[in-house]
Formats: sequence, structure tokens, C-alpha cells
Amino acid sequence: MLGGAINFWQKWKAGKVRVFNVMELVGELFVSGVCGVFAWWVCKGLGMNEWLTAAVVGVIGHMGSRAIFMAEQWMERRLTGSVARHTQSDTQIKEQ
Repeated sequence: MLGGAINFWQKWKAGKVRVFNVMELVGELFVSGVCGVFAWWVCKGLGMNEWLTAAVVGVIGHMGSRAIFMAEQWMERRLTGSVARHTQSDTQIKEQ
């Protein structure tokens, strides 16, 4: 969940989020935690050793919503052959 806090801090430093936007912070923490737990289950299911599992969970937890967004783009590309490009604020969508 620390990855979610770091992601929120990076967005705040870049001016993409207000300082007191508690709901976005909670959302980042929640998504980061869920992604980390999901990565742990996958690693556990694959029988990976605990050191490699710890590294994977840390990276995926930090990536949080970015990992979900990347997976969404990959699936869209696989299913349709093209992908819509979204900006950080998701207000502009351009077709490739």
C-alpha cells in the first residue's frame, strides 16, 4: 500500500491532484493493496520462492493502477488490434 501513497505523492508533485483529495489517496492505497495481494496469489500459485515473490509483489503493488491500465491496453490490443490512447486525466482519447 506504500506504493499507492508514493503514486499519490508523485501525482501531487506533478500538479495532477489536489493535496486534500482524500478519496484519490484512499483509492490509490486500495488499488495498490489489491494488486499486491493478487500478485502474491499468482506467485504462490506458480510456486515461486519467497524472495522473488516479495520483489514481484513490491513492484506490482507500487505500479497499482498503472498495472491495471497496462493490462487493459494489452487486452484491448489483443482483441481489437488497436488501442485507444488515454491521457493521465482520461479527458482526451485519441485513436492510434
